[in-house]
Amino acid sequence: MDDSNYCKKVGFSLFLGLWNRMQSQNTPDLHYRIANWLEECWTHGRRRLVMTIFRGAGKSSLTAIFVAWVLSVDPDLRILVLSAEARLARKLVRNTRKIIEKHPLTTHLTPKNPDQWAAGRFTVARTKELRTYADAALRLRRSKIKGGSKQRGLLAPL
Repeated sequence: MDDSNYCKKVGFSLFLGLWNRMQSQNTPDLHYRIANWLEECWTHGRRRLVMTIFRGAGKSSLTAIFVAWVLSVDPDLRILVLSAEARLARKLVRNTRKIIEKHPLTTHLTPKNPDQWAAGRFTVARTKELRTYADAALRLRRSKIKGGSKQRGLLAPL
């Protein structure tokens, strides 16, 4: 069985636990609860999610790992990362790229052409020939974000 088919059978909690074990880290119960919630929402078609958790809970890390998992399940998907600060959006895209490069269930997604592996956007190896990036970072003007600076980021499939 090739990696892409295998990924479709691996849930996000297992994907997360494997990544943390590779990093010699434990996975806190809170992260497993969040992972189960994210996977349940995703599999039931809920795509517009807001995660409001205390500072330092690992929202950004979990989101980057989640994006890598989602792309492992559906590499033809396009994802847009939005943030009030371009720096934060670029960091999330960069972290997702690193996970795709190193996670044993996503290394097959690394594209053959280096020009598809840019700093603020990237394209994974896909089953279809699409001309758009799989993941891109954008900054929103504060006036465009409901709640001002309190809403830190948004992950949205395009």
